[in-house]
Amino acid sequence: MLRNFISCVLWLVASAPVLAIDLEQLAELQQLVHTEPRHVISVIDDSQGNTPSAETERLLLLTQASVNIFDKERSFELLTQLQQQSLTATQQGWYGLLEATAIASMKSQYERALEIYHRASIKLASLSSPQAMRLHVDVLLKQGSLQRYLQQYEDAIETLVTARGRAITLSDNNRIAVANQQLGRVNRSLKNYQAALEHYQAALSLAKHVSDTKFDIELNLQISRVFRDSGDYENALSYARAAADISLEYNFTHIHANTLSDIGYIYDAKQQYNQAIHYHLLALDTLKPLESPVGTAVAQHDIGSSYNANGEFDKALMYLNSAQAVFEQRQHRRYLLANAQETATSYLGLEQPAQALSRLNPYLEQLNTLRLEQQKELLLLLSKANLAAGNANLAWQQLKHHSELKLPTLNPVDQQGLKAIAEHQLQIQLQKQQRDQQQLSEQIETLIDQRIWALPIFLLMLAYLLWCTLQRQKEVVKANAYKHQLARQFDSDLPNRAALLADFATHNGTLLLIQVGRLPYLELEIGTRRFNQLRQQVAIRLRNQNEHQHLYEVSPGLFAIVTEADRAIEAIETILNRISKWSLLQDCQGTMASIGAIKLPFQPGSMLCLDDECSLELAHLSLFGAVQQSNNHRQSAYLMLEPVTLTAPLLQPDAIYCSAIKCINNGVIRCFSSHQVTTDLWPQPNTEKERDVHTVVPVVNGSY
Repeated sequence: MLRNFISCVLWLVASAPVLAIDLEQLAELQQLVHTEPRHVISVIDDSQGNTPSAETERLLLLTQASVNIFDKERSFELLTQLQQQSLTATQQGWYGLLEATAIASMKSQYERALEIYHRASIKLASLSSPQAMRLHVDVLLKQGSLQRYLQQYEDAIETLVTARGRAITLSDNNRIAVANQQLGRVNRSLKNYQAALEHYQAALSLAKHVSDTKFDIELNLQISRVFRDSGDYENALSYARAAADISLEYNFTHIHANTLSDIGYIYDAKQQYNQAIHYHLLALDTLKPLESPVGTAVAQHDIGSSYNANGEFDKALMYLNSAQAVFEQRQHRRYLLANAQETATSYLGLEQPAQALSRLNPYLEQLNTLRLEQQKELLLLLSKANLAAGNANLAWQQLKHHSELKLPTLNPVDQQGLKAIAEHQLQIQLQKQQRDQQQLSEQIETLIDQRIWALPIFLLMLAYLLWCTLQRQKEVVKANAYKHQLARQFDSDLPNRAALLADFATHNGTLLLIQVGRLPYLELEIGTRRFNQLRQQVAIRLRNQNEHQHLYEVSPGLFAIVTEADRAIEAIETILNRISKWSLLQDCQGTMASIGAIKLPFQPGSMLCLDDECSLELAHLSLFGAVQQSNNHRQSAYLMLEPVTLTAPLLQPDAIYCSAIKCINNGVIRCFSSHQVTTDLWPQPNTEKERDVHTVVPVVNGSY
């Protein structure tokens, strides 16, 4: 009876319905396997092909998705399962692509992967179906990328040019863009920066045809690196920040961390190490939620390197030691030596040569296995450490060995390879010229047939061109007039807030915001016409004070002056004295004036310089305090804010008022005023957590 029961259960399991999937559905999913591999796995993992061929395609697609998400165990399990399947020639080529990619990326067996790519390429090259041709291009792209990684630049260029030619035959803009991107990377490795930029720009022009948004980010990063290597740091920053913006927009956290690191590398190259450390720290903070040990260790290595370059060896050592533990655990060949060298540099900076030698000596045994440039770097650092440790003879021997190592001229592409590549490129250019020549001949024939109309058409086109030029000039004049109007207050004919913000970069002094009586609030009380007359009269009086060359009206009735920094208090008191003598002051419904001031640029720390908008907001905050002083003491008053230099920023641009008041309370921002200053001049934060106790702030009186 038990045997009958087990048989019934097995029959029920065998007869349970399984989702069948056909070749057409698999073809649709194949378009998503690179951009949404996890979705593809969720759809086909528990299904089965409705035919043997469909089942084989399902297994291949499932393997592709597993390789794309770096699922090592599942990838090799599926590859073993596929070995038992009967594969067509196209499927054999696809299998070769997957097997080579898996053993290269997951087992680091690069030479074996190249052999498998080569066999798959030969098999697919003889097939003419669209799927086989697309797979052939994919194999060539992977093969060329691996050859570039292994510094086989001649083979990489030849492979990638072939891949691009096949993609052009297919009219596959996606793969053409990827081929151009890979060619750009090879040329960057060869320091052919102009050629690299041309390939990257060609890829960027086709990026809209690539469904993977990460491709656009990677292209911007690679263009940034070319500019960085060639010393054009401004363009490098521009492209790196574009990549950072896109990665942040699409919430690609890991890639965003990479873009922040790249910005840090640019500042390292510019020797602006404080900025570099700032961005490397941002990259580290971005990586922490991802629980990526290697990524975190790389970021720590970058921070340590920047601290070393900045001469802060103790801080560098803290980050480098944390990174070294991860690199040793993972046996990360790329960073083990580099991190040991940076750690040794830190110890040398701290005058601990014995510790530096303990980090470097283990790699001396591996000297002959290192690349030539790595050997030279290691020998030079060892000679410095031995010299500091008092081992002068050994240091001299290592320095001599270092000088005997000659780096070869970077020209890995031999004459035969160059000739083959040039012939291929020349053939493509010749075909293009022939097509262009044929089109030109057809156009000439058409013009000959229509020669009667040629001259009238030409004259009409010339007239149209002249008309367009005149219209363009008119538009430019009109645009300049609009721009002038937008930058000035209409009634007082003074530069406005926009003009002040635009001029911030040219000013280096003290910004004064001036309120005469209650002038900014009188328009509704006295009418627009009288209000505008008062504004004009105040503007004339302020303009007539010859020592003030920069006068603005940031809002109706509120004026701004930029004066020299070392004469700020004197200038403020002079202005207040003159205003107090105006008979016009009574018309402004007041007997006093208020001035708020800040230093320009307003930089509270070495790692933070406030942007123009935030600086102007701080000036308004100081004016608010000055107005309160005037109301409390019933006489004209001024209040000037000045930052105290810090090693870290406490002023938060995204919460400028709240953080500024806290900085004033803590003495981070000093107040210079004609009266005693207390924190009740400004509204306090609403939450209990942020509310501060009212205390008297240290004040420097206007007379010192």
